[in-house]
Amino acid sequence: MGGLLALMLLTDARRPARTGPEGELIPLTEQDRTLWNSDLIAEGQRVVMDAVAGGAVGQYVRLNRAVAAAMVHGPATGLAMLEELDGPLRGHYRLDAVGAHLLDMVGDTRSAAAHYRAAARRTTNVPEYQYLAAQVARLGVAESG
Repeated sequence: MGGLLALMLLTDARRPARTGPEGELIPLTEQDRTLWNSDLIAEGQRVVMDAVAGGAVGQYVRLNRAVAAAMVHGPATGLAMLEELDGPLRGHYRLDAVGAHLLDMVGDTRSAAAHYRAAARRTTNVPEYQYLAAQVARLGVAESG
């Protein structure tokens, strides 16, 4: 539960920077960090540390840990960590979206496009859908049938 709360706090902290003037999703790497709410970030970090210290690392923290590991150690490390995630996140659009991004980073455009498509089909958030669909279009890989 702590992981979900931390995710919600950290996501809310970035809310002003997460979307552009037309409501389009702005990827984390392109966000204006001066718009982030530092108090919410500190609270989210505290919740994560409490969850980790208590041994209660949930699926959302593990997903975010895979992203962080990929940024530090490379996308192959993140992909290996994603393979270990199962349970509540299996079939969740966030797992496919993260996988797609990491596959894109290692140059596996066909697999990345398939995961972006799967994530787009599963999300109910319009800006996220538009972002994911744009990533599929950017990769230019036709859907195999």
